[in-house]
Amino acid sequence: MAASLISAAARSAAAQDVQAAPASAAPPAPAQDVQPAPAPAPTVVVQKTETDKDSATRQLEDGGLGLEWLYLNADLGAAYTDLVSLRSSNWQIVDNTATGAAFGVGAGVRIVFFSAGIRVRDLEMTSFNMWETDLEAALHFRIWRIDGAIGARGGYAFLGQFSPDAIATSATTNASNVTVHGWNVGPTVDLDFYLSKLISIGVDANAELLFLERPPLALPAGETVSPAYASLYQDSGSSAGLGFLAMSHVGVHF
Repeated sequence: MAASLISAAARSAAAQDVQAAPASAAPPAPAQDVQPAPAPAPTVVVQKTETDKDSATRQLEDGGLGLEWLYLNADLGAAYTDLVSLRSSNWQIVDNTATGAAFGVGAGVRIVFFSAGIRVRDLEMTSFNMWETDLEAALHFRIWRIDGAIGARGGYAFLGQFSPDAIATSATTNASNVTVHGWNVGPTVDLDFYLSKLISIGVDANAELLFLERPPLALPAGETVSPAYASLYQDSGSSAGLGFLAMSHVGVHF
C-alpha cells in the first residue's frame, strides 16, 4: 500500500514537471534581405539671374545703350521770325519779318529721363542777324534706340547787322548803330535715333516768343533830326513777336 502511494506521488510530480516546462520558442523566421531605399535624385534648380533679366530689359527699353551723363550736339536748320506779330511800341524797324538759315551748338547733362543744358544759336535772317543764348531742359522717353523729348528753352537774344533798308534813319546814321536785345522763350520737341552708344542723329523744332527792346539811337554831334525820325533818337522802342525753328542735329553722348 505504501509502495503504491509513493509511486503515485512520483508520477504526479513528473506530470507537473512536464506541464510546468515552458513550450520551446518557435524558431525565428529566416531573415529576408532588406534593400535600402534609393536616395532621392538631386534637384537641379535653374534660376535666371538678375543680370540676365536686366540685360534683356535694357535691350528692349533702350537698345542696350545704358545710362547717359553728358551730351554735346551741333544743329543746322531754318528759322522764321516776325518781330512785331504780337505788338510794337515806337519800334521804328521797317523790315520785321524774315527767314533764313540757323546754326547752333549745345551741351548739357542728363540724368535718366531729365536733361538740362545750354545752347547758342545764330539766326542768319535776310534783314538782320539774331543771336540766342539759351538755357534748355527736357523730359525724355526712350524705346529701344529711339529717344523723344518734350521741353522748353529760353534766354537772352540780341540783334545786329541790320540791312540798310531795315531801319528808317537820318541820312548820316548807319543802321548798324541800332542795337536790339531782349528775351526769347518757348517749347521744344525733339526726336533722336542712336546709331551707337556714343552717336545720335535727330531733328527738333521749337516755337518761341520774342520780347525785344530798342534803345534810343545816339544823335550824331552837331546834327539835327527831322520830326520824322525824332522818336528814333529820343525814345526807346519795344516789340513782342514770334519765331519758329526747325533743325537737324548730330549728337555725341557720354
